Formats: sequence, C-alpha cells, structure tokens
Amino acid sequence: CTRGYIKPFPSVRYGHPAIEAARSLVEAGVGGKGEIERVLVETYDLPATLVERDPQTELAAKFSLPWAVASMLVRGSAGPDDFKNMDDDAIRTVSRLVEVVESPQMTSRTPHDRPARVTVWTERGEHMCEVDRSAGGPDMPMPAVDVITKFSSMAGRVIGPSRTDSVV
Repeated sequence: CTRGYIKPFPSVRYGHPAIEAARSLVEAGVGGKGEIERVLVETYDLPATLVERDPQTELAAKFSLPWAVASMLVRGSAGPDDFKNMDDDAIRTVSRLVEVVESPQMTSRTPHDRPARVTVWTERGEHMCEVDRSAGGPDMPMPAVDVITKFSSMAGRVIGPSRTDSVV
C-alpha cells in the first residue's frame, strides 16, 4: 500500500507519534511499574484533544492518549490487548499521571509533520523523546516486517496460525 495508511497501533491515528516517542523511551530503559512520577505529552492540535486519563471502555481507551502512552511506558506495548484490559491498575495509575497539551509550535508544523514530544520524570531524572511523524503513512511506510507481524497477530486470531503463515 503506497497511498494509504497502515496503523501500527489500534488507537486513533493522531496519537501514534506520542506512542512512538514513548516506545523510544522504553527502548532506552525508561518506564516500568512504580518508576514514573509524571508524564508530559506535547503535540499538535488534533491529538491534544485526546486527554481522557481514566477511560472506562475499550473504545474510550483507543481515544485516550494518556492510556496509550501509559500502556507503552508500563507494558512496552500498545497493541489490541492493551486496550481491552481496563482492569490493569499499573496502566491506569500511569495514565492518570499523563498530561497532554497542545504546542502551538508543533501545530504550525502540520500537515507536513505531525509531531509529539513525550517527557517522563522518574526518580532517575527527566527523559524526553520527540517524533516528527509516525510510521504507517505514505510519507513513512511501515517496514514490511512490521506489516507482516501486525497481519500475523491479527489474522492468526481469526484464521489460525497455519492459514496465516500460508497467506504471508
């Protein structure tokens, strides 16, 4: 697919740059249960509306930037199962620590860029990552291996691993 989008995460597309920034922080060793004291997400105007810190349903979680970022920071993932388990106290605790704000400077960079900056404060200090735009669009396609991994994880639930492997 060269003109459409393949969403890496099962949440609202506007939030993906912040989720990717959180993933980069996790890959750098930031995050985990009990370590996070505060999280600030600075982003452009559209995702800055996704502020629900305490979603009660799977659909509400998919439209909650705090939940998606918290899931990535706590579990290292923001996949389908991370939006279904609304009883995950660790994600809920961190989600309540996430503040989402619009940065007029970032809004001025749209539509070319769709930026987000995630800053996490822990007992070890301040950790920050900024992403200009997220993967999955025509300007930055997902790597083939990531598309296959996503397809396999989703299709395997429906048609089983054997048939999924034959399609791949």
